[in-house]
This record gives sequence, C-alpha cells and structure tokens, in this order.
Amino acid sequence: MGGDLGPAGRDRRGRGRRAAGEAAVEGRQHQPRRWHALSGVRAGRDRGASTIELALYMPLLLFVIFATVQAALLFLGNQAASAAAREAARVARTTQDAGAAEARGRAYAAQVGQGVIEGVTVQVSAVGADEVRAVVTGRGVQVVPGIPGLRIEQVVQGPVEEFRPDL
Repeated sequence: MGGDLGPAGRDRRGRGRRAAGEAAVEGRQHQPRRWHALSGVRAGRDRGASTIELALYMPLLLFVIFATVQAALLFLGNQAASAAAREAARVARTTQDAGAAEARGRAYAAQVGQGVIEGVTVQVSAVGADEVRAVVTGRGVQVVPGIPGLRIEQVVQGPVEEFRPDL
C-alpha cells in the first residue's frame, strides 16, 4: 500500500492517508474501497457474475467446439472418399473390370476411412468407349447431437489405359 502513495503521503487521487489511530478511535476498522477496474463500479455488486456468465456461455462454447470437430471429421471423410474413388478408378482403368474395381474401392475406403466415413458405396461405370467413372458415396460421422452426418460423394473419371506396342 505504501507504493501507492505519492509525495507528502497522498495517494493517486490526491487524498491524504488517515493516521493509524483515527480508525481505531472511531470504533471501526478501515476498509479500503474496492473498485471495478473498468467501469468504476464497486466490485461487491459483481460478485458471482463470472459464474453466471460461464453457465450461460458454456453450452454455446461446447457446441462451437463439437461443430469444429465435426467439420474436421467431414473434411477427413471427404479425403478418404476421394482416395477410395481414385483407387477404384485406377483399378478400373487398368483391368477394365468394374466388379474388381468396386471391391477394391470398398476395401480401400474401409481401410483409409475407418472412423470418418460410414455406409460406403462404390459404383464404377464406363463413360463412352474410352473412359471410366468411379463414384464413392457415404456419410460423415455424427459428433454433434441433432446434426446428422452429412452425405459425402466423390467422383473420379479418367481414360482407360491401353497397351500400344512400339512401332
């Protein structure tokens, strides 16, 4: 408290310091006033306000955190579906066997997308005479109650690979 006093025993507001005996003579102890740092309101009226604010804002904060986690898992589910579609298209382009490509796409989605994509379906079809298309669909995982996992779909299309001998 002594550090708050300026020259001649005065505090920052220009008030003088009471003598130690004055408070005891009046029959009461000297209680320093508590002021709120920002508004100048006494701190006694604000007791417990932070607890109430925490109780009010905590559900919103938790919802934002869970929604962020769900968005991240949706992004990972899209990446897993894209990788599975690329793998199915690669098998279809090289072997020209739609059944083997669909099986490889499902297996790859189960391996790479474990925990981030559910209900995976893989469809491989020919587009014209010289291209194939692989479509992988599924659902992202649900983290936030009430917000279901969103539908994920990735499509990859590419030319059928053909062997052409050197001439």
